Amino acid sequence: MTHHPMPQYGIYNPPARNTHSSMAVAALVLGIIGVVFGLIPLTFFVALACGVLAIVFGALGRYHTKAKWGLALGIVAVALGIWGATIVNKASNDLQNYGNQYTEYQNCLATANTAEAIDACGVYLN
Repeated sequence: MTHHPMPQYGIYNPPARNTHSSMAVAALVLGIIGVVFGLIPLTFFVALACGVLAIVFGALGRYHTKAKWGLALGIVAVALGIWGATIVNKASNDLQNYGNQYTEYQNCLATANTAEAIDACGVYLN
């Protein structure tokens, strides 16, 4: 009788966890959040932060489709964040200018003694 050795089974080693896929998912989620907040000009700072992080994570998880989409959405989020910052800055400057014009108009009215002088104060309202 021949002796057959028992087959040797190896120890199960689970596949190594791919950290790049986690980076890809993070890039995609942050890119989506950044684009959504980028559509609201007052939340430009959230769009910029999420966009920059999406770009970084997208670059780290570069081999996954999700990472590529996250990278693209991150770039869009940064662009929308810059656009929102520009709009907020312009609105702030316009508000400042309107306030200055109103102050000049009030000062003119305070010193106007005649109807013609009061009419002349209208030059400050444009």
